[in-house]
Amino acid sequence: MAYTRIYIHLVIGTKRRYPFLYYPVRHKLIAHIREKAKEKNIHIHSINGADDHLHMLIRLEPAQDIASIAQQIKGESANWINKELLTEKKFMWATGYYAGSIDGEDQVRIAGYVNSQDIRHSSPIQYFLRSAEEGKPE
Repeated sequence: MAYTRIYIHLVIGTKRRYPFLYYPVRHKLIAHIREKAKEKNIHIHSINGADDHLHMLIRLEPAQDIASIAQQIKGESANWINKELLTEKKFMWATGYYAGSIDGEDQVRIAGYVNSQDIRHSSPIQYFLRSAEEGKPE
């Protein structure tokens, strides 16, 4: 039995960086990607993003490769978004993606970076409004 501990920081963006993934859509999309990834034995440690891209920290299994995982996530999620009519225009991911390997020591740091993406990319007003909508104390 093979044992691997390979973590990848994967970033996927929307076509032409169009801001399809405003908060309510992004929230639903992240939940959907987590659910479908689990069904496909894709281990997503962390996932978050902004209006035009998502960051993920993924642990690869021995027989998995980055290109296949990126394609599975992008293809299935784009089809779902369009089927559910979550965006006004046809949703599309950009053709490429970013993937970088993560040292085991950096896993916690990168997970924190991924988890803070919505805060990093929002204005203070957007953050306040979303926090109020969710009932989070300031």
